[in-house]
Parts: sequence; structure tokens; C-alpha cells
Amino acid sequence: MKRCKKPLLFIVSLAIALCFKTPALASDQAAQWSESVALLDSDSPGAFWLPSNEVPLKGTLLCLHGFGLNASSYEALGKAMAARGYAVFAPDIRGFGYWRATGIHPKLDLKLAVDDVCKIVTALKAVHPELPLYILGESMGGAIGLTAVSVRPQGIAGLIAVVPAAQRFRQKKASASVALRYLKDADKEFSVEQKLVARAVSDEQLRRMWLADARNRLHVSPRELLQFQRFMNAAMEHAKQIRNTPVLIVQGCRDNLVRPDATIRLYNNVPNQDKHLLMVGQAEHLIFQKGQFTNQTFEMLMGWLKHDENKIREK
Repeated sequence: MKRCKKPLLFIVSLAIALCFKTPALASDQAAQWSESVALLDSDSPGAFWLPSNEVPLKGTLLCLHGFGLNASSYEALGKAMAARGYAVFAPDIRGFGYWRATGIHPKLDLKLAVDDVCKIVTALKAVHPELPLYILGESMGGAIGLTAVSVRPQGIAGLIAVVPAAQRFRQKKASASVALRYLKDADKEFSVEQKLVARAVSDEQLRRMWLADARNRLHVSPRELLQFQRFMNAAMEHAKQIRNTPVLIVQGCRDNLVRPDATIRLYNNVPNQDKHLLMVGQAEHLIFQKGQFTNQTFEMLMGWLKHDENKIREK
């Protein structure tokens, strides 16, 4: 992975040349990606993984991380997808990663995050308009991707949304706690480590890895959490607007955060008949991000992509 700590305006044009100097990355393909700079006016730092020159390009994958994490959490998936011929870009969502570390945009702003995704799609499609572009998002990232597809589906060949639903286990208790903190000081940040990491991940080593990564953000304000909850709640309605874009909804059966029945209800809300629901038996809350990404789930993803690409070629 090469992480570029610059706005995407710079990343897509110059940072590919500056950041991707290893032999494994394709200089010809990098030059083609730089063509999108003139069409992009969004600032969105993140990370790229590109196929080598020896691997034919099959498509583009835009990966959106979950709450509290950052773009680097897709490193394992990005490398695996690049080896299979996909150009992968994972942006930092506003309020996390680069945005938080630099203080440029340290607070969560999910409306702007959706706008960012729509602009990034336009820029990435400008590089290879003939290739299919897919959005993959997990939890918060899944809801952002779902919302973006519902408001601006143009150029998006398919959506992979992992647990984008809002209904969580012990939600009433958590909501009451946040409401009380909001009344005391709406902007005072507090740790969500126990409510997020401890319930999202059972493996102690992976928990420590999450906590040790300074790019992750596990202190947020009640105001941000309320914004987050409203946004996640709205995903159920946004799902009703997806009429033509193929959708894969994914849920881990061992998820201790999001209720599986909520994910199933969201899946049923999608009117497009070209939709699939994947329940992963041993998976927890996150499925494709670092530490929880497995060969089995990767092959499941590749199977869905191949199925979708075959339909695109038949049209």
C-alpha cells in the first residue's frame, strides 16, 4: 500500500507518480489514472492499490471504511484485488484518518462524505470509462455507499454493502447514554472503545492492533454520534431508491453490533431484483477489512463480481 497524505486532487494526478515508485505498480496505468485530475474538485485523501502492468485491468473498486477506522484497513483486500486486476481506492472518510490527524476536517460530516464519494466516482470513471466501477463499504462505509448509489447511481456498476443497517444490539441503552452525554456537553469527546472495538472484534490481538493504530479514531462527541445514528437510520429508506444498480448485502452471523434481522429488512427494502444477500457463518461485524479479511470471503466476493461482469458483457 502507498498512502498519500494529500488531497485527492493531488493524489489522482501527481501522487501516483510520486508515491507509487515500486516495480509492482504499473507506470502506464498510473499515467492513465492521472487523467482524472481535471474533472475532480473534491479533497479526499486515501490509499491506492494498482495492478501491475502484467495484469489486465478488469474494473475499479472504491472501498469505504467503517466508523473509527481509516483507509489503511483495506490494505489486505486492496492488494488481493489488485492481483486480480482491480484498481482499488480507499478514501479516508471525513472526521477520520488524514482528516482528523491534520485537523483539516476533524469532525464527522456524513453529508460531505456522500458528496465526496459521488465526486470520486466521477473522477475514477474518467480514467477508464469502459471498466465497471464498484463501491464496497462496511458498516458506516456501507451506509455511505448505499446512500451515494441511491442519490447518484450513474457510473456505479454495483454495490457491496456490509452491515449497512442501523439497528444494533443494546441500542436503547447506548442511545440513552449518548443522550445524557449530549445534555451535559454535546461536543465533549469520549471513548467508544468498549462500545465499538470490544463488541466488533473478539480476537484480542486484533483489538490491540486497532487501538495501536494512531490513524484510527475512537474518541467522538455525542453530537457526532447522533449524526451518525440519524444517517444510519436513513439507510433503510435510501435502500428503497436502488432500482437498477446490482447490490450484494453482506452480514456476519457472529456480528455482536448489528442485528442480522435489520440487515435482512434492509435487503428486502431494495426494489431491484438484481440483489443478493450473503450471510457469512463465522464472520463478525467487519468482513473485508484488515484482520478479518479471509480467502473464503474474498472468493465469495470475486464470485459475485464475476457474475455481475458476465451480465454486463451480455448487455
